[in-house]
Parts: sequence; structure tokens; C-alpha cells
Amino acid sequence: MTPRFGRLLHLGNVVIDIVLDVPALPERGGDVLATGSGITPGGGFNVMAAAARQGLPVAYAGAYGTGPFAALARAALADEHIEVLAPPKAGLDTGFVVSIVEAGGERTFVTSRGAEATLTAADLGGIRAAPGDVVYLSGYGLVHPSNQAAVLDWLGRLDPGNMVVVDPGPLAGLIPPGVVDRVLGLAGWWTCNAREAAVLT
Repeated sequence: MTPRFGRLLHLGNVVIDIVLDVPALPERGGDVLATGSGITPGGGFNVMAAAARQGLPVAYAGAYGTGPFAALARAALADEHIEVLAPPKAGLDTGFVVSIVEAGGERTFVTSRGAEATLTAADLGGIRAAPGDVVYLSGYGLVHPSNQAAVLDWLGRLDPGNMVVVDPGPLAGLIPPGVVDRVLGLAGWWTCNAREAAVLT
């Protein structure tokens, strides 16, 4: 399949999802027995894997670590033939998200930050968007202070011809309004659910 665009250049975060299926959330201070569980790459990985499976070249420009969760993330990226553009952050592991999925399908998250939350302008210094590349931004990368500064600096050098896709994610309400306005002005696509839209508006 010949892609219409160049590649998907993802500046978001790859994390590991620890997924727990529950009949319902417990009361505060209580407990509930999970009906199922799993550990799987998540966050930006899901977007990149979906694009790669549709035949689009994909590159990950975010940060990642060197620990056991990072090894899971790297292996999954390699399995999907996703190019990793940066070296690992030594001494840091990739973060994880506890995802609690209720019987009706509603998901609730608790995120533990790791190497993916330490992106710097220097990390992105040698990364350029080629003509036709689609740049994907995640709300998680716009919440973590280091990532936010690095991404905004990088966007300032982005060619106007590159399409920008923004996914604010569940932490949408923590993105500073000035940052929302900045990326909204660049976005060709803004993708969010009803809750995130309500928080942002």
C-alpha cells in the first residue's frame, strides 16, 4: 500500500498499561476482585501501531527508558516496525498506567510517570519533520513540564505544510490554557471524547 502522506511522526508518550477488568469501581477505601488483567504497551503505542498496520511509515520521537517496562515498549515498537528516533534515557524506566475497566466499558486511569515524561529540547534537536509528515501530539506530552517546553519549542520550527494531530487525552484539564490555544492554532485535527471536549470548553 502506498501512503498518501509521508510518515506519522509521534511526539507523545509510550507507556505500559496494567489493565484490570472489574465489575465496578470499589467504594473509597474498599477493594474489588478483578475479573481479568493484562500488561500491554499503551499510550502513543496504540496510535502508532494502528497507523503502521495501515501501511503508513511511523517514527517515535518521544522519550523512553532502560528498565523492564522500557524493554516491553521497545520490543512492541520493533514488532510493529516503528522507527525509534532517540536513544534511551539511562537510569530511568518507562512509566506505566493502571487502567481500570468497568463491566460497562468505562475506563479509569492512574498514571505513574517515567522516562517518557523527561523529553527535552535537546532530545528533539536533531529531529525534523519531512514534507508530508503528519505530526501527532499527546496531551500527556503537553502536561509534563519538560515535554511541554520541548514540544512547544520544536513546534516553533515546524513547517506550516505539516499536518498536526492533537489528542488531549484524559489529562486535558491539566494542560495550561495558553498551551491549548497554541496547539489548537496549529492543529489540522483535534481528537477527543465528550468528557475531554467539555473540560476544554
